[in-house]
Amino acid sequence: MKNFRMRKMKNGGYLTGLEKYPSLQTTIQNYRDRLKDDQDLLQKFDKTAQSQMQATANMPTAERSAYIADIQKQYAKPSDEQFATIKEDLQSDKRIGLTYRYPVDTESYGPTQGYYRNLSKELSEKQKDIDALKVTETSTKKVPVYSYYEGRSGPPGLAGSQPGVARTTTEIPKGATYRPASQSGFMSNPAGYVGSDGTSYRQQGTKNVTVSNTRTAKAGDPEYDKAQRELARLQKRHDYRNVYSSNQGNQLTGQNIYSSLGITSPSPQQTSGPLNRPQTAFASFIKPKTLNKGGEIKGRGKAIRGFKFGGIK
Repeated sequence: MKNFRMRKMKNGGYLTGLEKYPSLQTTIQNYRDRLKDDQDLLQKFDKTAQSQMQATANMPTAERSAYIADIQKQYAKPSDEQFATIKEDLQSDKRIGLTYRYPVDTESYGPTQGYYRNLSKELSEKQKDIDALKVTETSTKKVPVYSYYEGRSGPPGLAGSQPGVARTTTEIPKGATYRPASQSGFMSNPAGYVGSDGTSYRQQGTKNVTVSNTRTAKAGDPEYDKAQRELARLQKRHDYRNVYSSNQGNQLTGQNIYSSLGITSPSPQQTSGPLNRPQTAFASFIKPKTLNKGGEIKGRGKAIRGFKFGGIK
């Protein structure tokens, strides 16, 4: 029986699959040799290994490759400590758990061409564009207008005084102080601001100015919402890359749509000819003896969804 089991495994068991990985095969064979004295443990070892081989074969390609690479590292060389752990698990009454899925970086696999493909690079670039998206807002507000005399010196009207050049501004210099209106004899001083250099600024009215403000885009901004919708579409194509790539062979085409439905593909005469006589085409679905030359159907009327069909004339 022992030799029969070995021949069976060699003809398609897990030992045949291990031939692709010499170091792993050597380690597993070493542990099998150590278990030869206990056929029950050896049988349990082989059964578990065979089940794990089948579970590995059912893994997605990337997970299977990563799992095998990890196992090759773990079992690169036989060790007494590792064998002792394996033997302890085999002697235990607890069921040995198998690995059916192996976590891997999902970005490392998937098609790179086609509509549904790996779009990790495009997603990263799109997200960077969204993070750097700016919105410039403009608004109009009313501001006071101040008049002053540039280069003015001395009391007006006195000898040696300089009248200066009249200017206007909407901004008061930093450090200017407010001076209320005052009266000194026949001289009146209207309210205004006085700069650090003694220049007086008096309000002469107001005007509307346009103010621009640039900020980071956020939800609710048309540009931001549009970019997020584009990102969502890219993400959906990226998420479905493996679903559609694994079913390429099942897609319907003009060549396989009839066969997939169990229908014989129509001949060119059936598909390319124009429909010149509708009554003739309709006659193909009924018995020829029930159709007159003019296209009228003999026999009793047929009810189609509550409508009594009396024939075609």
